[in-house]
Amino acid sequence: MTRTIMPEEMVQAFKPDYVAPLVVLLCSDMVPEPGTKGLYECGSGWFARTRWQRSGGHGFPVDEKLTPEAVLAQWKRITDFDDGRADHPEDGQEGTAKIMANMTNKKGGEKKQAAGDNKILAAIEKAKKMSTDGTPFDYVDRDVILYNISVGAKRTDLPLVYENHENFQALPTFGVIPWFNTATPWNMEDIVANYSPMMLLHGEQYLEIRKFPIPTAAKTVSYPKLIDVVDKGNAAIVVAGYTTKDATTGEDLFYNESTLFIRGSGGFGGSPKPTAARPKAATAANKPPKRQPDAVVEEKTSEDQAALYRLNGDRNPLHIDPEFSKVGGFKIPILHGLCSLGISGKHVFGKFGPFKNLKVRFAGVVIPGQTLRTEMWKEGNTVIFQTTVVETGKLAIGGAGAELLDGAKARL
Repeated sequence: MTRTIMPEEMVQAFKPDYVAPLVVLLCSDMVPEPGTKGLYECGSGWFARTRWQRSGGHGFPVDEKLTPEAVLAQWKRITDFDDGRADHPEDGQEGTAKIMANMTNKKGGEKKQAAGDNKILAAIEKAKKMSTDGTPFDYVDRDVILYNISVGAKRTDLPLVYENHENFQALPTFGVIPWFNTATPWNMEDIVANYSPMMLLHGEQYLEIRKFPIPTAAKTVSYPKLIDVVDKGNAAIVVAGYTTKDATTGEDLFYNESTLFIRGSGGFGGSPKPTAARPKAATAANKPPKRQPDAVVEEKTSEDQAALYRLNGDRNPLHIDPEFSKVGGFKIPILHGLCSLGISGKHVFGKFGPFKNLKVRFAGVVIPGQTLRTEMWKEGNTVIFQTTVVETGKLAIGGAGAELLDGAKARL
């Protein structure tokens, strides 16, 4: 369109040949992190990544009439990039976090906000002392087989799929199942600011297996406890622990800690650092050594993997309903993080044998049908591992480690 009004040398400088290589790279599996979700400028052979910068802004109460005069009164706060509150959202979802958080902003001004902060801090301390009668969960051999198959056990893995096999057993990661739907005595909206379930991410999971061998049928009760709430300013971190006991004997079977990262829910005056004492293995960094892994396993997931795994109890529509997953920012339903954990744990179990605890950090999304590659390094009695998506090269699970049971040997 502009060729007839621009000098020929400028037309040549702006030809597609100087743009297409970046487009091709961004569409390939070779793009380095952080490559996707970025904003790029290019032309005449010059390329640069541009980032958004957003001021700290100002949130007006949503239940009060908003006027141009009110916006004018806060103009400096709205436009100030130098007051220490500015940030750099990486994608559209992060960009709307503060907008979503302001949905619960009610009138009352700073005094009410301060009172709200104090109320949240008091609610956290109260919640840490709360207890319940526990949530029951009964399972039989059928449930064990379902779980094992849902994380990739094959019909030839008889100890995992045939109840009459002499070594019939549950995979160690079955321990993430009994506690999952445990009722908590606290409400999330009371212990963080501006809570929205759409802003919640499952950040980390820690599991202890406290009884060996794991019973292949049991009546259990799980008891929740709020461990910690950390205020990261633009987000909150909530750590909850769940002890699962045998309802008949009272023995501990499993202990889980689930760490939730909630965007837009910080800034309530809480501690910016963890304050609770936690198991050492639950907070270990588990950084892979700078050497080749001792074992590597690749496994292609099924396109039906999430549909099968949800039968274990996690019925979140994010993993089955295409329309719901689009609201969450995903083109198609994604795999459960705990399913990726189970597959990775199965790889560790197969190469090194049973483990007494396992900790992972959920680092990325897995689409059912993609291939998971678990790399493992044995350091003393701990297997440090990470899991990547082969098709994209991106990390799905990081910061992961499993402490082996004494005398553990490869099982699969």
